[in-house]
Amino acid sequence: MAANSFLTDTKESSDLNQYWFSEKSIATIVNEVVEFLKITEKERPLSSSEVALVSAPSIYFSIPEQYRSHCIVLEIDKQWENDRGFVYYDFNEEPSASSSLEPFRDTLSFIVIDPPFITEQVWRQYAKLGDFIGRKNACKFLCTTVYENRLLMRTLFDCEPRNWRPSIPHLVYQYCCYTNYDSDPLQVYNAEIYDDKTWWKEAKEMEEKHRERDKTNALGIYDSGTEGGGDQFVKSPPIKSRGWKAYDNPVNEESGKDSTVQGA
Repeated sequence: MAANSFLTDTKESSDLNQYWFSEKSIATIVNEVVEFLKITEKERPLSSSEVALVSAPSIYFSIPEQYRSHCIVLEIDKQWENDRGFVYYDFNEEPSASSSLEPFRDTLSFIVIDPPFITEQVWRQYAKLGDFIGRKNACKFLCTTVYENRLLMRTLFDCEPRNWRPSIPHLVYQYCCYTNYDSDPLQVYNAEIYDDKTWWKEAKEMEEKHRERDKTNALGIYDSGTEGGGDQFVKSPPIKSRGWKAYDNPVNEESGKDSTVQGA
């Protein structure tokens, strides 16, 4: 299914916090998937589950069929449950306890993740999924979230922000694109949202503004005139689980390292 067909035929669900990428942004991410599959195909036969599109149905259904047959889509929205590649996924559940995920343990080579929420708590759940289904030390990740989560992305996925940022027409804030691999197309600024190299400085300034507001609110001084109110920028606490994993430990804001790691 072409990107424009998906966007035309599929409505966003506010109940599920669904916000589709623009057609051009879909095409950019699809190109990353297709290029990966083309390169991999030259090295070895492709399996039916090389790539996982996690909470990213707009990307999955926009991949050409010859390549989509090597992909799966992990989704909570059951409107697509009859599709060959559909795998039910609820981020509230532990991956190891999911019978639907067990067949894909340690099998995925490339994982695209676009969660419905940006909180640290939710991202740590998606990191558990990536650790469960991704091939150990051999999995590429492409994640989308806000600039303020860059240290979290580095800690959980070893991902860094790229120059290219996606257009999400109905989302009120701007996402960044994070990967743990190099990509020339993702180093090109997105003209669709009038991006150039200045966005890095602007994003940093906005982050500092929010940080100062958080400090003020922590003292009990709330600015009711600011967008979003006072407590919406308070970070979610990390999820704790048995055993040590990167996703079990809070991020040190200054160093970008896990605060429980010796010397962090």
